[in-house]
Amino acid sequence: MISGNLVNLVALEKEHIEQIRNWRSSPSVNNLLFQHACISREEQERWYKKILDDSKSKYFSIEDKNKSLLGLIYLTKIDYINRNSEWGFFIGDESKRNIGYGAEAEFLILTYAFDILNLNKLYCYEFTFNQKVIAMHKRFNFKEEGILRKHVYHNGKYEDVLITSILKEEFESEKEKWEIIFRGFNKIE
Repeated sequence: MISGNLVNLVALEKEHIEQIRNWRSSPSVNNLLFQHACISREEQERWYKKILDDSKSKYFSIEDKNKSLLGLIYLTKIDYINRNSEWGFFIGDESKRNIGYGAEAEFLILTYAFDILNLNKLYCYEFTFNQKVIAMHKRFNFKEEGILRKHVYHNGKYEDVLITSILKEEFESEKEKWEIIFRGFNKIE
């Protein structure tokens, strides 16, 4: 478990996967994912079994301090030689967004990736229309690497995808600030 003041990142358990499936299939989450079909229980079960055996991935459930499931966060394509990884996350319940849970989850996964796994770089892909998440990444010191033009066919048209990344040294330069901010959070009701 990785503990914060607002959230904990806990190993993804089988009992979480049905709620994760429901969120991944919901319009508010599915609209931001590159995969667009509703996911069957069988597909979700196969996905879960596959990630359990994947040594190059780490999946965590995001829980609040009452152990209520909030979302999913993950590192994939972990390259231990070049010390980089792709990552992503989502908060499933719309009412739990924009109140600090996602920001603290992002801080915790960055800390884990750089301090525990000793990675040098994390990168992610976002639709260019997902400006709230892009802005949050930039607050953590993510840099734009480029745009994949008309890269994903999404809701009837081709969408651009932004690639952003952060290096360990860039995170370290801001880490103390974020530690102070997250220590100052009080419990959110």
